[in-house]
Amino acid sequence: MQIDELVGKYLEIRDKKSEIKAQYDEKVKKIDAAMTKIENFLLKNLQETGAKNIRTEVGTAYISVRNSCTAADKQAFLDYIKDRQEWGLLEIRPLKTAVEQHKEEHGDIPPGLNWRSEQVLNIRRSA
Repeated sequence: MQIDELVGKYLEIRDKKSEIKAQYDEKVKKIDAAMTKIENFLLKNLQETGAKNIRTEVGTAYISVRNSCTAADKQAFLDYIKDRQEWGLLEIRPLKTAVEQHKEEHGDIPPGLNWRSEQVLNIRRSA
């Protein structure tokens, strides 16, 4: 097989994958909507009755709490941490784009980090 045939075949397969994924997403969207409708009904029922769960022969519906935490004012949060030395409130991880820029400017990455580069193949459609 020639290179142009392989690239063409790759694009054909990728298009088919996208088509199948779109069909899948459309079907799952309908299923998710039905599940959400049932979840909302059951949650409302539990809230109105003050129950924590509903036990049935086929399964149990129950209420749990899902927490989320985001920074509304990052500077205020950082000031709080610095003032009180509450470093345990932070999750620290390197920012890849900043480390990449540092590497370009200084020829190396900051100490304590690992850096990995790999070549990957990309294929785009001709215009």
